[in-house]
Amino acid sequence: MAEITHQKLHLAKEQLDVALDLFMNGRSYVSALVLASNAEDILAKILSARGIKASGEQSQCVVTTVDDYLRRQGLSWHKVIADKQQTQIAARNATADSGAVVSGDLEDAALWMLVRAYDNYKRLGLQASEKVRAFDQWLRQGLESRAA
Repeated sequence: MAEITHQKLHLAKEQLDVALDLFMNGRSYVSALVLASNAEDILAKILSARGIKASGEQSQCVVTTVDDYLRRQGLSWHKVIADKQQTQIAARNATADSGAVVSGDLEDAALWMLVRAYDNYKRLGLQASEKVRAFDQWLRQGLESRAA
């Protein structure tokens, strides 16, 4: 096989599209999580090289939309995170006998990694792919229906 040079940005865009497809179609949350995590990392490094803060470094990002929703529901990140940590601790304790078992909400983890990768994608001003547009619409509809 011939060696081919790839631009990391193109690889990140492809990984994000595949991750979005897997997630949106409920096919593999773990694969979506891994691909989104890698895409988020590459996009964050590109942002940093351009002198722009990445999603995880700045409070003003897509995640603030979720923060607004939580406040309207009378919740806080602290409460949501504390509840999630309690659930994770209970799950770990229940499966502590087996090192071959992974506990966690893979759908939730994949969603939040996708949100971070999506936010970094938007911060770079990249033209939205069909998958990114579908995810954007899905996010907005989900937040609007919960707020209603």
